Amino acid sequence: MRLVGPDSFGIAVPGLGLDATVAASHPRPGVAGLVMQAGGVGLAMVDQLSRLGIGISSFASVGRKLDVSSNDMLLWWEQDEVTRLAVLYIESFGNPRKFGRTARRVGARIPLLTVHAGPFAADQDTGPSHPSAAALASREALFEQVGIIAAPGLGELVETAALLATQPVPAGRTVAIVSNVGGAGALAADVCADLGLTVHRPGGTTVGELRALIGGDGAIAGPVDTTVAISGDVFRQCLELVAADENVHAVIALVRPTGAAGELVEAIRQADVRVPLAAVVLNQAESVRLLGDAIPAYACPQAAAGAIARAAAYGAWRAEPRGEVPAFPDVRAADARAVVRDYLRTEAGGGWLPAHRTADVLRCYGIPLAEPAVTADERTAKATVRVVHDPMFGPLVVLAGHGARLAPLTTADADTLLLAYRDQPDPDLAACRDPRLRDLLLRVSRLAEDLPEITELDLSLARPRSAGSAGSAGVNSVDARIKVNRYEPHDPFLRKLR
Repeated sequence: MRLVGPDSFGIAVPGLGLDATVAASHPRPGVAGLVMQAGGVGLAMVDQLSRLGIGISSFASVGRKLDVSSNDMLLWWEQDEVTRLAVLYIESFGNPRKFGRTARRVGARIPLLTVHAGPFAADQDTGPSHPSAAALASREALFEQVGIIAAPGLGELVETAALLATQPVPAGRTVAIVSNVGGAGALAADVCADLGLTVHRPGGTTVGELRALIGGDGAIAGPVDTTVAISGDVFRQCLELVAADENVHAVIALVRPTGAAGELVEAIRQADVRVPLAAVVLNQAESVRLLGDAIPAYACPQAAAGAIARAAAYGAWRAEPRGEVPAFPDVRAADARAVVRDYLRTEAGGGWLPAHRTADVLRCYGIPLAEPAVTADERTAKATVRVVHDPMFGPLVVLAGHGARLAPLTTADADTLLLAYRDQPDPDLAACRDPRLRDLLLRVSRLAEDLPEITELDLSLARPRSAGSAGSAGVNSVDARIKVNRYEPHDPFLRKLR
């Protein structure tokens, strides 16, 4: 028998008629799975998604997670053949490594959405607290790395869910805008540009066909302005025309219904558009609703553009190569564990390993430190590799204080760290191009994964002054510190309050 809670607001599976919650109304059956620690927030999300018509596949307010957790719900949604997107509002992860692996796998099939917690996170026992910079970096790294779509607030989360529950995932970031209000179309274009989206500019035969449809008063350069007196049928044809362009990945249909225009909202519903379509209806009261249970309609251009931008980022993550975690057959993990455990037998409270033991651990993972004679000829270190153990998410690998990824790193994760470093002011470009730096990142990640006793690691890197110096083939590890503490492994079948 499984247990949800304590401190739970209940569970619901509307498709089975199960509603064991304290909600005032029954949730509507649908395609969104929800797992929440904050039960009140969860019930509010249930109400919002039910009102929209997206509905709920299953809902669990897991509270303090004595047993059932977000990991369990992800595994359920992966195989239930009903859930098409999942919403998570979780304040802590009991098994962060398992969560990261599970979320990455499930997220490749269905979108996972969450909310970026604000600068203050509520702790159930101690009240509001200010999380450390490392904790914030860990959360952002986790979400980015495993493909979770993180909205800045609950409103934006609902707006994004409305798009992903009804439309395909964008295959790119180019958006066509068709509007009967020129100023609003220009505003939408500005917002798209600010969010990293590209506004489509029609070309080729599309230009002539659009001009024939809307006449000389409209604008066709992009965004397309059909003018206010356009008929519903012509507006629909304009939408279908721009959406048929192979360079268009999504369409925003922006309308202000007037007495001079045709039934534009109905035209949007009837349009045969094969890419993601979002409507903006400027006079609607709701921030977001669905047109015919199929097309999300927003009250302002910012909401539509934001939802498309977040969905496009998820699409890009889903399309990128996953990479692999290298095996490194030369690694001597057992020898490294012996060094760490021998130190902890004499230093029960943990601490920084002595320099010679630090060097021993690194050598076990193929990360030798430069000899003192070589070190004396090094120039100032241009980069650092750090491991920070976050109590919520586990070990985090940081390159040069900029990029961050959770261990274990894949080859793609290591490349992402190198790109982040390359984009910083005054990077050591020669080091970035050195394949040994990539290899070093992967080895440090493996070390952090194998030795959970390591709570902190600092590794300074440098290159020789001259081509004739020893070790000139690439970066050298010139200094290192490793901090360790006792680690009690958790029994995965034994849950406890946290």
